[in-house]
Amino acid sequence: MRDLTVAAAGVPIAARDHDGPGSPLLLLHGAGGNLEHMETLAEALASDHRVVTADLRGHGRSGDGPWTMDAALADLDALVAELALEPPAIVGWSLGGMIATEWARRHPECPGAVSLDGVPAPAHPDQLAGLTTAHAAAELARLHAAFAATTVELARQETRPGPETVEQLRLAMAAFDLVPALRAARCPLLLVLATVDLPQQHPFRELYGAYRRGNSARIAEVAATNPRLRVIELAGTSHGMVIEQPAQLAALVNDWLAQPAGEPGGAWVTS
Repeated sequence: MRDLTVAAAGVPIAARDHDGPGSPLLLLHGAGGNLEHMETLAEALASDHRVVTADLRGHGRSGDGPWTMDAALADLDALVAELALEPPAIVGWSLGGMIATEWARRHPECPGAVSLDGVPAPAHPDQLAGLTTAHAAAELARLHAAFAATTVELARQETRPGPETVEQLRLAMAAFDLVPALRAARCPLLLVLATVDLPQQHPFRELYGAYRRGNSARIAEVAATNPRLRVIELAGTSHGMVIEQPAQLAALVNDWLAQPAGEPGGAWVTS
């Protein structure tokens, strides 16, 4: 295992090469995290893959720069080229999962992508199934006020990413349209969905329940038409699944990447 920094990217990108024996696999953390958060899952995957984890721009030991989806993907392209990983599989958690989904759209040569609950936060009333428009808007306003308070607290603590990057991340994730991205996937893509709330989501239980129901309906339509997509709802698992279930996730990733190229996804599974 070795830590390194790739200078060819738009900003310096810190990475850790676990030097496993198998095919290359790029492993990405979520917003506000860093590569250390993926360490347990990386170790679980390293017996079958050459696992490389990275700090996304603005996070961990990587440099700061304007945060857009395009910029983050360009950083990863540079990392892949520098380490001669082509073509790697890609696995991402939360924001990293959104990046993995976008990677699946842009890299048809990718042997497999996995999004671990790479689902953006709810943003629009019509995303909340079963709630009236007025009630959904009120719940979203309450949620966004909580997000704003969290941003202020992070700024006070002087943690990374800083408040400017946090705001850029918020805008980037709000702009990420999950359903079209899933529909446009051009390589095998596995989406693993949480089914229960994180503790900090409990004050918004109704909102997140409505959002999951709405997402399930929208994603099911895509899964029925895109044979490259498979969806697994992981019973009893929250958005913190990488911390809660690293061994189970490693098994899912290995099974997904072991299937022959061209095998159909297009299935919805509750595990």
